Amino acid sequence: MIIDHRTRTLQVGARLCALGLLLTVAGCDAGSGAAAPAKASPPPAKQVKEAPTKAADPAPAKPAVREGPGWIDGELVGAAIMNKDTHKLKLTVNRDGNLRYMAVYHRDESKIPEAVLKAASAAFDGGEIQYYESEHYAELGRVFEVQYKTKDGRECEYSAKADGAHVYTECKLDPNDVPPDVMAGATGKLAGGVQIKEAEHTKRADGSEEYGLVFTYQDAELKYYVAPDGTVNRRERRIPAQISVPYVQR
Repeated sequence: MIIDHRTRTLQVGARLCALGLLLTVAGCDAGSGAAAPAKASPPPAKQVKEAPTKAADPAPAKPAVREGPGWIDGELVGAAIMNKDTHKLKLTVNRDGNLRYMAVYHRDESKIPEAVLKAASAAFDGGEIQYYESEHYAELGRVFEVQYKTKDGRECEYSAKADGAHVYTECKLDPNDVPPDVMAGATGKLAGGVQIKEAEHTKRADGSEEYGLVFTYQDAELKYYVAPDGTVNRRERRIPAQISVPYVQR
């Protein structure tokens, strides 16, 4: 049998197509008489792991808000409520409305830490206790005072933390004994009509000193806190107030 080269080419191509080899061969189509090779499946898509979603940072907690015009040291209020000898409650307010200072004046020795009583007694040995103050300063925290009448007749107070650590000693001063620089610093910017009512001298545990001067001026009562060189550290106006606390019937 004579097979020309064209027939041989078709036969070889058909065999290669039947084997499904991944070759590009002319004639591998539906009309070639041989089954077309199955198309190779594309390689599976590479699975890309998604980065875990970072949890959003929790929103900062909102500060607690108390309703009403404000609040003061509840423990000191409790002392004022329960102590029948409470005779004064004093508040000092900053310009922004925050309380700077609060004090309850009373005669209940049991409310004063023993360490404070011992330190005050050592400072004013032989003095007579007049009353006590339980105080709270914004910058110092809780402070306790013992008010004395000293052996030489002065009115002084010893201030300490609950552990007896000295904070300051303060004594009333005759207005005539106020140093000239201090008086000039306090009254220099005030017009005439200034009358001084009282004065006090404070010595702090850190060695610093300050004078407190109370004036009447233009129908107002003012208190100036003045450094020894005449620098005015703080000025306050005193406003009479009525403070009511709950009454506990005994």
